[in-house]
Amino acid sequence: MKSPASTPFTRIQQPTDGLNFEDIDMLIGKRVQLHPATALWMQGDRFGEIRSIHKSRFQKGQMLLGVVLDKSGRFTKIHPDNVEVL
Repeated sequence: MKSPASTPFTRIQQPTDGLNFEDIDMLIGKRVQLHPATALWMQGDRFGEIRSIHKSRFQKGQMLLGVVLDKSGRFTKIHPDNVEVL
C-alpha cells in the first residue's frame, strides 16, 4: 500500500477565461479526498463532499470549493489543487 504522499494527485482543471459555472456544476455532490499537506487532513478530516463553488475574493478568476467534511461535519472552502475527486 502506497503512502498518501507518494500517490499521484488528480488536479481539477480551472477555467482560464474566468469562472464558467455551467461546466463546473457537475462537481457538486462529488466525493473528494483532501491533500495530505493540508492542516485538515492532518487533523483527521480526510474525506468530504463538494456542496458549492465560490469565487475567490483574493485572486480574480480563481474558484474555491465548498466541502462538507465527513469526520467533523465542518464546512470549509478549499482550493481545487488541494482536493482529489474520488
